[in-house]
Amino acid sequence: KKHMLVAPYTKVMPGDVIGHNGQGGYGTYTTDNGNVCASMCGKAVLNESGEICVECKDHARLAVGTIIVGKVSRIGRIQITLDIICANNIVTHLPTKATLRREDVFPQGIDSTTLDLTEIYNPGELVQAIIINSDDNHRYGVSVATDTATSSNTTGFL
Repeated sequence: KKHMLVAPYTKVMPGDVIGHNGQGGYGTYTTDNGNVCASMCGKAVLNESGEICVECKDHARLAVGTIIVGKVSRIGRIQITLDIICANNIVTHLPTKATLRREDVFPQGIDSTTLDLTEIYNPGELVQAIIINSDDNHRYGVSVATDTATSSNTTGFL
């Protein structure tokens, strides 16, 4: 029997366990142990067929202060590139990138000059961060430092 672990229309982010003992529908994936997890930002629902799905009808708005979830797409020693998946729990419909510099991994006052981001992040990992700057060309700078990001994890991993 399929079972939702969250109330219908609860906001979910990629990786959130939203059900078990079932096959997920749109916007989900099923783990080896039968958990149904969100693969995108949106709201957990049961569709007409009884499948656990993630629904998204809103448009994400990107601005300074917005919490984003991004997938690591490029890694360098001093910065990484993220493909933004969702912003404030709303899926992004257009491909958008953000840059995380090593200076923005730890709070101000902590020396990050010897930090090598290739030792912290891996391709495909999901990272929660906050947009700290943007320019006229819609390029975004993000931070995972605990003084700016809402993540309780210093490196912003989900």
